[in-house]
Amino acid sequence: YSLIAKELNLTPARYRQVLRAALLPERLREPLECGTHEAVPALVVYGVAFHENGQWIWIERTWYRPEYGEFCHELERHGNGTPARAMFRETEANKSKDHR
Repeated sequence: YSLIAKELNLTPARYRQVLRAALLPERLREPLECGTHEAVPALVVYGVAFHENGQWIWIERTWYRPEYGEFCHELERHGNGTPARAMFRETEANKSKDHR
């Protein structure tokens, strides 16, 4: 459990998940570039995209929005050509989770 995980407010279990993802063979993951997203104007803290047989399975990003002082965890799953998205926002002030 590291300072980075603490800073990103990742639980130990979640941190282990991220570590496992980071240890996957290179061909199974691709780092997402830091930048902004039209839907969520924020900095990407980390992102991992997984694919299998040339098909994207899911993409995970953690955003940090300094203007709101919050983290946003976004999971995007691709199946049958229709991505399903789940986004979790977490504010440092109240640590409330908003699932949309």
